[in-house]
This record gives sequence, C-alpha cells and structure tokens, in this order.
Amino acid sequence: MTVDLEKMMADFLQGMNRLEESQAKTDAQLARTDAQLAKTDALLAKTVAQLAGTDARLEGLFAETDARLKKRFEETDARLEQQRAETDAKFNKQRAETDAKFDKQRAESDARFDKRCAKTDAMLDKLGQRNRELAAMYGGMSEHLGDETELDFFAALRADPTLADVHYDDVTYDVTRKDGRGRVQLDLFLTNGDNVAIVEVKRHLQSSHVERLHEQTIPMFRILFPEFLDKNLYAAFATYGVPSKAKKYVAQGLEKYGYGLLTLDRDGTRFHVDDHAMRVIP
Repeated sequence: MTVDLEKMMADFLQGMNRLEESQAKTDAQLARTDAQLAKTDALLAKTVAQLAGTDARLEGLFAETDARLKKRFEETDARLEQQRAETDAKFNKQRAETDAKFDKQRAESDARFDKRCAKTDAMLDKLGQRNRELAAMYGGMSEHLGDETELDFFAALRADPTLADVHYDDVTYDVTRKDGRGRVQLDLFLTNGDNVAIVEVKRHLQSSHVERLHEQTIPMFRILFPEFLDKNLYAAFATYGVPSKAKKYVAQGLEKYGYGLLTLDRDGTRFHVDDHAMRVIP
C-alpha cells in the first residue's frame, strides 16, 4: 500500500511538472503573441498616422486645385466678357458704319432721282415736236389728248399692247362717260375679248392718285360701263417717276390694290411694266 501511495505521489508530481512545463510554454507563447500584438498596434498606429498625413496632404491638394480652378474660371470668364464686349463694340461700330453708308447711298439715290425728275420736267418742254409728229401719225390725237405724258404712253402701248402677259386688241385714250349718276374719265383704256385694263397716266405719281383710282374711278367705271362687268378688270399707272418721299406709300398702295406700274425708257419709245402685284380687280 505504501508503494502504491508513493507511486501515486510520483505520478502526481510528474503530472504537475508537465502541467508547469505546459503552462510555461503557454505563457511564453502568450508573451510572444502580446509582443506581436504590440508590434501590430504600433504598425496600425503608424498607418493611421500616415493616413492622417495623407488626408491632410489630399485636403491641401484639393484646396489648392479648387483655388487654381476658381482662378482659371474667373480669368476665363473675364476674357470671355472682354471678348464679348469687344465683339459688341465692333458689331455696333460696323452697324453704325453700314447704316451711315446706307443712309448716304439712299440720300444720293434720292438726289439722283430728284435730279432725273428735274431733267425730265425740263425735257418735257422739248417734246412738242415729237408729239406733233406722233399726232400726225395717229390722226391729230394731241389736240384731244392734251397731255404729253399720255401721248408718250399711248404711243408705247399702241406699239406693244401687253400688260401682265395679257395682250390687248385695242388701245384708246381719253375715254369719258357721264350721266346723272356721275362722270368717269379714263386716260388709257385697253380691251380684248375677255379683259379690260384702265391705265391712269401721271407725270409724277403720288399715293393720293392710287387711292383716288380705288375709291372713285373704278367704282364709277363699273356703274357707267356695265357692258364690261363680265370682263376681267386690270388697272395700272403710267408715270415718268415716283418722288422719293412717295415711293414707300405708292408701293404699298399698288401692292394692296393689285395695280401695275409702267415707266418709260429715256427715249420714250419703250416702257417697262412692274406687274408683280397686278391682278384681276374683284
């Protein structure tokens, strides 16, 4: 029994020794682990510090970049604003120069036209001989026509009786009709089977002439010439020229009412027809 007890004690002591050795190994391992964790903590702390430094540098870079971009945008905006101001100034200058040039050209053109009108008026006094020759040719018409301008356009239309692509068979002058309802006088009157045309002759055409034709002459023509009510009615003005101040209003009236415009060449033998607005009068 003593031997067994001793053996048990020996085994116990041996077990304790192994336990102590194992514990010593575990403690050593824990110590190494602690040391490794300490190193890891130190490394993490260093990494955190590096990241903090990186963040600080990035924030500095971002702030610097933002400042540069802002400055560049401001400089670009300033350049664009300056260029726009310069462009506007150049455009305004060019427009002013163009307007001035146009005004000058228009004034010169008006002056030339007025001068031509003055020359035309002066030349009219010299047309007597030619009118007498034409009057002899057409049976003494000048005595009845009584107006050199009408005679010029009458002769031209007799030579080429076409208006707005419509050819007329007969051209008469100074057609007058009156009764108790009123009176109408047509300077030139053109007819064919389906169409008639009234041509009012004015030495210098004014807008009031256009309105008078629309408001007085044509309505009275329809009343006093019922035999032409089933014909297509056209109307036009024949003139040596339109005064510069009246051009705009005359053009508006011709366009509004559908009238044509006849003008003569310098030699008075050929005429030009502006018939873009000319249409059948309802």
